[in-house]
Amino acid sequence: MGPTGLAYDAEDDVLFVASTGDNTIFKILNAGTTNQSVVRGAIVSQDAHLRGPLALVLAPDGHLITSNGDAVNADATQPSEIVELTKEGRFVAQFNVDAGQGGAFGIGISALGDDRVRLATVDDNTNSVTVYTLKTED
Repeated sequence: MGPTGLAYDAEDDVLFVASTGDNTIFKILNAGTTNQSVVRGAIVSQDAHLRGPLALVLAPDGHLITSNGDAVNADATQPSEIVELTKEGRFVAQFNVDAGQGGAFGIGISALGDDRVRLATVDDNTNSVTVYTLKTED
């Protein structure tokens, strides 16, 4: 259980990596131009809201969104969370996709071309996908 989710910020040439086993989100600078093998990037977040981050996406507003698989630092009062962080690692928001542990798995995001985005979440407990249409903040 190591690096699982990847989100690339082409504008800043940074690759963000969700590492389940480390319960951490890392960043690799100059990821698109480096010709070296990178063993470990710089820590972006080891926030207490992380509980074994799996999938990782970069939202249109530049925030990172990850799914918590509950493999590390599990909390029965906060199961199956989707967590939003800034690229600097500051906690923004969270919500759960299942009342049981281990449900949050995959995520995807797409801008709709106006002030809305679609966020798709995979609930591994029910083998289902839920698509949310969200209004972005101005």
